[in-house]
Amino acid sequence: MNSYKWVFGLVATVSLVACSSDKNDNKPDVPDVGDNIILTENFENVENGMLPDGWDLVTNLGEAYVEDGYLYVDGRIDNYTATAVELPQELSGYGNYKVTVNFTIPEANTASRWAGFRYRDVGSNSYYQMAIRQAATSSNGTELAARYEDKWDILDTKAFTQDINPEQIYTAEITTHGNRVQQILNGQIMHDNTILPVMGNIALQAAGAVLKIQDIKITEQHEALPKLEQLYTVDEPDTHIAMAPTVVGTEFSSLESLNSFSGSNAYLKLDDSLHVYSVGGDYLSTLEQLLEAELNIIPVLEISAGVDLERLSSVLDMYKSIDLTFVSSESQDLTELRNHNVNVRSALKISEGEIGTDIESWHNIVSKVTASKSRIVVLPQSAVTPELMDYLQRRLLTIWIEHDGESTMASLLTTGAHGLVTENTDELADLMSMFAPNSLIRKPLIIGHRGVPSLLPENTLESAVKALELGVDGNEYDVYLSADNHVVVMHDTTVDRTTDGSGNVEEMTLDELRALSILDLDGNPSSMKIPTLEEFFSEFKNAKMTHFLEIKSANPLIVDEIAKLTKAYDVADQLIVIAFSEQQTQRMAEVMPEIPVVLLISHSEDRDSERTLVNMLKKVQPLSTTYNPSYAALSEDTIGIAKHRGMTLWPWTYRSQADLNKHYLWGIHGLTTDYAQWSSDKVVSAKALSDQVSIDVGNTLEVGVVLRDQKGVEQSDTARAFLVTQNTAQYEQSDEGELRFLSSGQAEVLVMHKQETGEFYLIYSQPVIINVN
Repeated sequence: MNSYKWVFGLVATVSLVACSSDKNDNKPDVPDVGDNIILTENFENVENGMLPDGWDLVTNLGEAYVEDGYLYVDGRIDNYTATAVELPQELSGYGNYKVTVNFTIPEANTASRWAGFRYRDVGSNSYYQMAIRQAATSSNGTELAARYEDKWDILDTKAFTQDINPEQIYTAEITTHGNRVQQILNGQIMHDNTILPVMGNIALQAAGAVLKIQDIKITEQHEALPKLEQLYTVDEPDTHIAMAPTVVGTEFSSLESLNSFSGSNAYLKLDDSLHVYSVGGDYLSTLEQLLEAELNIIPVLEISAGVDLERLSSVLDMYKSIDLTFVSSESQDLTELRNHNVNVRSALKISEGEIGTDIESWHNIVSKVTASKSRIVVLPQSAVTPELMDYLQRRLLTIWIEHDGESTMASLLTTGAHGLVTENTDELADLMSMFAPNSLIRKPLIIGHRGVPSLLPENTLESAVKALELGVDGNEYDVYLSADNHVVVMHDTTVDRTTDGSGNVEEMTLDELRALSILDLDGNPSSMKIPTLEEFFSEFKNAKMTHFLEIKSANPLIVDEIAKLTKAYDVADQLIVIAFSEQQTQRMAEVMPEIPVVLLISHSEDRDSERTLVNMLKKVQPLSTTYNPSYAALSEDTIGIAKHRGMTLWPWTYRSQADLNKHYLWGIHGLTTDYAQWSSDKVVSAKALSDQVSIDVGNTLEVGVVLRDQKGVEQSDTARAFLVTQNTAQYEQSDEGELRFLSSGQAEVLVMHKQETGEFYLIYSQPVIINVN
């Protein structure tokens, strides 16, 4: 017998269809018309082993049945193909509805397996889904996904606050209206997105898990969902520079003038009355007027020391602002602002006197920026050196440089900064348009994935040493906590795959782990042993290398042990911590707030790049982190608009040389690979031996340079190809870049070196002044 109730019709007309139950004697409970209930079911009157009338098991893999007042969808038979129960076909005539399900996941083959709620199911295996993994705290613990032609399109992922407890009932809510959907778990909005405005049925499914449902209720949704967060649409600069820096302008006279300059960000001032001024002091608008304006530029607001942060936060909340950057030289102001508004960006401004010339001073900058819950640092050009830029980029900072007002635009551009702050935006735009295709002005960093596992066993000290010899900028490796609280380097939860033993890593003592032998690449026991984090810190102390330390353990105590070892070996200036678990990243922020922390995530492209970017911002801005996705789905358009928000990208894991070279030419900030040797011989810098060269009219220009490859090996060369950035002397130039001057005067040039990597790329020196006699 069944007890579900149906309500058909529009807002003005509601007709009821109900079937009998023992409880109501063929007289269905008529819901209040104002509730617009389409269906309710609590399974109390459904016989054990059966399904409600009209509910169909639409796959023949697992089982679905009612038992003791609960619906069970058992999909354990297959980890990837779901077992699904489809609700009555009458639901296919609806598209705007709210689905409320009280459920749990009592069993799963592995914690990554999931239960899902399908909606707007149009048949032919095409639908949207809210998926919830038993390990709901993982970065993809909940998902908004689209299924079409047997392929998944993951539109959004987010971690829930806890893993799914089999003994606890959770409430999932899916609300659709028009082209909008919200997915909510226990009152927390997990996903808020656009979808296709279609009608379709509802189904309940599980893959590699058991879905247990207490009850389900479906009501019509007549009210539109709130507007989504809006992004500012900015134009890409006309340039062939890969991952060209974002241009931050400072010269404005009115609110209207923001839309009429060459750049993507507008550097403005916000006073304690929340009035907006130009850098030069011109009044532009109130903050509310700025946020209401239709702009094609991203506001960057330097906040005054006396600004009321609570009032500022309430305004930002009212406008759902996520596409703004706030700047301050006061770390505490940024921390407080970010505590109020986790979705806005912040940038810490550093004075020349704070910068220094050694690693300790530079690490202090990283610590200040990280503690302020920022990822962008704003530096004066006068204090910038190539060594400083290299260090800060290896510590995952986004670097914006303020033009000193005197140096040429070429000297500003060739710093390799991610953002350039200047009033001379037209001049900078003209310069950027001069560069040839495949031009790189910033070196993409190479990260060894567990060392260099294509040559030596993964996660061994020997493999990490080899990777450094091959020139990696950082080594990534994974850590667990042994039974006696030692931090050990191992990828899997067990030692079975990589050693001659068996057992769970965290159930074994260090002595037991060290008694095992690592298997070589042929699967034979070797002399290599499971290393400890202590050994890595000792081996690489003071090396020009960053530790990318991935916490695999779910034990929160591992963070305390990492903190102890970091202090004991004084390696905070070399450390980055990464994890898939938001709980561990939050724990790191509590225990080691000065250490940059990265959340590893999956990536998918939405139907338009702006919605993809919104999802990216919602992941990284609350954590003030970089974007570290699996690389396969990345698009060049998406990373292009992300850079204007101070976002750097560090994809993983490259096992295709063609893909690595392609993304290297995109200017990706850091590439994690099993094959560090593929990049060892790449030339990464060209430095002229002198910044002043004299030449006679009629001669072909030659300049002595030092070329350095990824391994750090240097060789002398003579440059014969150049980019002319300024000149008073007349010249002629061949297609290959050779340069001959036709009259006396001066010229500013950049040495141009061509590197072949299957596809070529061009790198450039800092400016050289040519005096033509």
